[in-house]
Amino acid sequence: MTSLVVRLLGDFQVSRGSSGAAVAIRARKVRALLAYLALHPGRAHARDRLTGLLWPDVGDVQARQSLRQALAGLRRAISKTGALVVDADTVAMDPSRIDVDVPRFERLVAEGSLARLEQAAVLYRGDLLDGFQVKSPTFEDWLVIERERLRELARQALAKLLGHQTRTGAAEAAIHTARRLLTLDPLREDVHRALMRLYIAQGQRGPALREYQSCVSILRRELGVEPEPATKRLYQEILQQPLLRGAAGESRSQPPLGSQHSRARSRPGREHGEPALIGRDAELTRLRRAREEAWNRSAQVVVVTGEAGIGKTRVLEEIAVEAAAAGGEVLVGRFHETEQALPFQGWIDALRSGDTLGGLGDLGAWRAELCRLFPELGPPPRTAGNPLRLLEAMFAVLDQRAARRRLLLVLDDLTGRTR
Repeated sequence: MTSLVVRLLGDFQVSRGSSGAAVAIRARKVRALLAYLALHPGRAHARDRLTGLLWPDVGDVQARQSLRQALAGLRRAISKTGALVVDADTVAMDPSRIDVDVPRFERLVAEGSLARLEQAAVLYRGDLLDGFQVKSPTFEDWLVIERERLRELARQALAKLLGHQTRTGAAEAAIHTARRLLTLDPLREDVHRALMRLYIAQGQRGPALREYQSCVSILRRELGVEPEPATKRLYQEILQQPLLRGAAGESRSQPPLGSQHSRARSRPGREHGEPALIGRDAELTRLRRAREEAWNRSAQVVVVTGEAGIGKTRVLEEIAVEAAAAGGEVLVGRFHETEQALPFQGWIDALRSGDTLGGLGDLGAWRAELCRLFPELGPPPRTAGNPLRLLEAMFAVLDQRAARRRLLLVLDDLTGRTR
């Protein structure tokens, strides 16, 4: 019967098997001793080995005395469990009375079935003894080796699990697994590509493009290299896929709103089956007037505000379709709640629509700034980026575009925040 539960993957945790009550062990060397013994339950460890592991910098007499004190403290902490087995020469943990996550994790990975790999992924909460520190260089050396061994085992398990999930069409689970695998091994380009494909299969073009940007940044920062040709080809394939703006504003792999001018020329009005816009005549009139004034004289900025769900996005779509039908160029960018850490994402989305980047002329220094946001333009400057300079660079692109053709830029904030 299990009387002691020890968790070594992630934070170090000890509890009683019968009640689940946490076992408090304050002394770091005592905790280190338990962790070392628990990693391989049933294995007998010589006392000399334990003293050399935890007290390598003191004399033999003092080291043996420190071990005796640590064992006494461990006995008190896990009293009545019967898990600690001590004799004159060795120390061990009784495998029948202790439940340890590491041996179970290793068994699950070795079995290798989909169900076992899923269990192993759940069990791997983090690196071995994550954040654990003890003043012993010998113990630290041992911990580094064991931590990397188990981390590699986790990488192998997640890679196999990702393969299973991809083959069976479990896209959401596969995306989660790929993300976890990249946290352990961010330089795996094959996993970045797999994640990009999974996003596209789910109709999530934006996340697929951002995954490529993340891959580029990591490779440049860590290795100073560019992505493999296969990664670049996949990125270009995704860029060439048109978008469909869904009802909730998501990007999908169909013609984008920014390309609706091509459809609008062949049919004025709305798509078949698209509901008429009712009750927004005043807003539409003001937006139409602003658009005409901008096209005839100078650029204008119009902010559409209001509570979520009242149809702001629908109004913007109507104006965009009308502008495209009138021969103007429409660029559309959307900001999503999941993009709070990417404040330029809506601008990136807009400038990519309608192949805006493909028509760039000479932008001088602005082109170098744009490389920070658009990896396909080339390597970014090594100096730190300035948000204001980035915004000015994007304005330079828009100025160049508007000089050749009447332009409507729509930035749609779907986060609920004022922008």
